[in-house]
Amino acid sequence: MTALRCGAAELLLLKMQATAIVASPKQTEIRIQGKDTNVPSICIRERTVIAVGKWLKVASVHDEYFVEGEIVPDPAEFVTELKHWNVKPDLFTFAQKISDPTPRFEFDSKWEDFAVIPITTYKDWLKNGIRRGARVNLHRAEREGVVVRPVSYDDHFVQGIKDLYDETPIRQGKPFWHHGKNFEDIKKIHGTYRERAEYIGAYFEGELIGFLKMVYVGNIAKTMNVIGKEKYFRKRPTNALIAKAVEICAQKGIAYLNYGDYRFCGKKESSLSDFKRRNGFQEFNGRDCSSAAFIKANCKTPRRSRLTKPDRSICASTICQLKRFWPGHGNPLAPAQPLAPVFKGQVW
Repeated sequence: MTALRCGAAELLLLKMQATAIVASPKQTEIRIQGKDTNVPSICIRERTVIAVGKWLKVASVHDEYFVEGEIVPDPAEFVTELKHWNVKPDLFTFAQKISDPTPRFEFDSKWEDFAVIPITTYKDWLKNGIRRGARVNLHRAEREGVVVRPVSYDDHFVQGIKDLYDETPIRQGKPFWHHGKNFEDIKKIHGTYRERAEYIGAYFEGELIGFLKMVYVGNIAKTMNVIGKEKYFRKRPTNALIAKAVEICAQKGIAYLNYGDYRFCGKKESSLSDFKRRNGFQEFNGRDCSSAAFIKANCKTPRRSRLTKPDRSICASTICQLKRFWPGHGNPLAPAQPLAPVFKGQVW
């Protein structure tokens, strides 16, 4: 689903006259590249807003796509509160849900894409929604004795996840973040949103060879994990997991199954994108809003050596956004002209 990120097109001066200052911002634990990290956070309208980065601080609603209800009920109120926060974020981003594509905020915007299956019935998906190769893989999984079923989140299931993660330290040519983690860490990582989560396991002769976790957010089911053991790749456990997820969503009346992004930044094609396409995921044209917005009036060009890897990623991403949002795509430090909402249809 292509989504639009919208931005609050206004300058936030660093040296603003603020009276309500949060003296000691609380900390929220998040994971960056598989590692637990504490970052500053503030609670606004029952939403936890976090700030990430050192030189360039980007504020966003924590786990925004898993928040029930309106993600940012009143953007103006959030902006006001963040101006009074002593962390002083440079950029605030927020989103509309993928089931709410119509832009409702007069902010500058950018598009994002999501891989989504619109749910009707399982039979319709099996007959019309997937390609022949995906159906062949589903039959293979069944023929090879793979059993897929919903499971309870208990210690036995967690141990199965740990064994799966410890199979290999390298996945898709990169170090695998979760390899070698202890039992308690894995239990904590995958225990989030348990009250709204569905866990599905793929088993072969009693061994967990793959699992899927999805979280219900209104009429959307969003996957958090889809993974299988490489040893049993030819048994196609991940295909069977997607099929079971679609079946469960249809039974529960869920409208959309979302499996992350349809494409990845800088890649037109990838093996994962091809897997999603073959299994019926579509590049939905919708809007996912996020703000493009708080620019320090006195910011300077950073020295690369002083930026951490996450900071450099944030800077690169933000500069790309600013070039699109700013009038004339010019220097963001030049005097600003009045900004009108920008809604462009291209996929980023």
